[in-house]
Amino acid sequence: MLISLLTVAIGLLLIAIILAPLGSMIWFAGWGNPDAQPGGRLEEPGIAAPAQPSAAIHFMVYLSGIGAIAPNSIPEEELPFLANLRARLKGTLLIDNVFPYSVTNLGLTGQRFFHQVWRAIEKMRLQNPNTTLALLINLRNAVQVLVSADKRYGPIYNFGVAHEIYRKLIQAGYPVGSGIPVTLLGWSGGGQIAAGAAYYVQPWIHAPLRIISLGGVISDDVGLLQIEHLYHLYGTRDPLQGLGEKLFPGRWPIMPQSPWWRINLQGKISLINLGPFTHNGARNYFDLTTPLPGTTGKYADKTIQTIEQILAANGLIADRAASASRAGADPALAFAQAVTDTQTLIADETTQVGVAASGLTRLLSHGQVTDHVIVLLHGLTNSPQQFVELGKLFYQRGANVLIPRLPHHGLADRTTRDLTQMTPEELFVFVNQITNLAHGLGRQVTVAGLSLGGILAAWVAQNRADVDLAVPIAPMFGLAMLPPQLTGALATGVRLVPNFYLWWDPRTREASPYVYPFAYPGYPLHALAAVIQTGLMVKRQARQSAPAAQHIMVITNGNDRAVSNPEVYAVTQLWRGFKPARVRTFQFDAQLKQPHDLITPQSPGIKMNLVYAQLIELIMGNETA
Repeated sequence: MLISLLTVAIGLLLIAIILAPLGSMIWFAGWGNPDAQPGGRLEEPGIAAPAQPSAAIHFMVYLSGIGAIAPNSIPEEELPFLANLRARLKGTLLIDNVFPYSVTNLGLTGQRFFHQVWRAIEKMRLQNPNTTLALLINLRNAVQVLVSADKRYGPIYNFGVAHEIYRKLIQAGYPVGSGIPVTLLGWSGGGQIAAGAAYYVQPWIHAPLRIISLGGVISDDVGLLQIEHLYHLYGTRDPLQGLGEKLFPGRWPIMPQSPWWRINLQGKISLINLGPFTHNGARNYFDLTTPLPGTTGKYADKTIQTIEQILAANGLIADRAASASRAGADPALAFAQAVTDTQTLIADETTQVGVAASGLTRLLSHGQVTDHVIVLLHGLTNSPQQFVELGKLFYQRGANVLIPRLPHHGLADRTTRDLTQMTPEELFVFVNQITNLAHGLGRQVTVAGLSLGGILAAWVAQNRADVDLAVPIAPMFGLAMLPPQLTGALATGVRLVPNFYLWWDPRTREASPYVYPFAYPGYPLHALAAVIQTGLMVKRQARQSAPAAQHIMVITNGNDRAVSNPEVYAVTQLWRGFKPARVRTFQFDAQLKQPHDLITPQSPGIKMNLVYAQLIELIMGNETA
């Protein structure tokens, strides 16, 4: 019996391989079920709007890997993962009934030729997930992934899958034309299917479309040109996710005009290293039982946390803490909770191996809610100590002051390579959480930052309507010595070379007068790419939508030799194009010859009294209460 089944299954696989490129064409030509084909036209499907639109602020469509056999039959390990993901993503409606390896959403066990064979294999897989015959499912679906990536047959195949994604969105209550964002979460082969379908889905929904690739194998599909951003999550022990850059020439660096490299140069691709994850088996992306080294959670917890961070960085998860504060929570209780949260944050930093005393988050508190709370965000390789003296002056003027430690900064090992792990999404989530916390400390919230911290203050300006004043100070949207049009290319190019350690001063290294005992004397090259990409992502938001903050004060330094002032001016003009009355600017005169770091008291050449007095006037003099 087993030999007979194996013979039939192998024959079935050979037939599937031969017919794979033709299946979607037969469907498209209308030779199959007339109720499930588009009539030979690549048009937006004529699907009726939902009677009751969903209240979700974000929709996510899950596209399973090549182990799926039907819309309602995916590998068992994915089910608890999806249940946990659905519970964590508040405000997101998760759709998981799309079978990405069929243009009609008909599973292998549906009314197909040889459906009985596929049902027999499915039954065996349920009894033994590791049965060898289950590989036939993977091989059959892997062929469909190649069809999706094929320039000849892919457009029709991807149209069919996009049709089903769109139909499921409508059935779930998605209001077309509402602008509500959609994310395609593609696992393994589902990553390529998501890229291919994006070409059609985005114009149909008329809304921002993102792709999160979970160990995905992705080509240079033209559908990538339709998306807001591609987040590729991968494990260092997952060789399969790297097949895309090897199999598809458009992924090779020698093809800079391919869709992949075009959006990469625009800063629209984030490669996020999750750690020592595998593609299959124990320690994979869905593993809810094996502890992840260096954390208190499991492998799947890290996957879910990262997805949650990505959505939060794009404003797609409700800010519960800030909402509670704005909804009229008792100020004393809100303050007590904010202080407790800050103390917990500092305690976590204290117990974290390697954090220096000067690297700890600082809270300068009056013991009660004040009219004004000021958040100060330090720059790349620096630490909270950078802003302590200026923070004291704000404190003396009655404000509560919060100076947080940015992720991967403030470590006692000043030549650490830990900055290599820094990502834009992590930084956005962090500053979002810090802004939430600040709402319990003061009635009027100001978020200011220098350089890298300036980019994060700009992100707050773009995304947080509950912030009264955002103050980007010399935000690093680009490098002073680099033409603006090459900024995106630099972010991509840096990732392609070895991760060298760069000293701020190669001659003096740790002894450089421009480096302080509480700051790093240099940084890994790839950390620079992360900073530039962070700026590119904020700039792209500024081009697309109005800033959210109530007021913005952009501060530049006419003598800045590190940051590109023209890039800062360009973002400022974008903001003014939307809300001119809310955006103000100030520039320290070049004749003052102030250094880029015009905050740290030990910074050579700084006119601290003059600079601090001006900053206090600009920030405290712009209270909007």
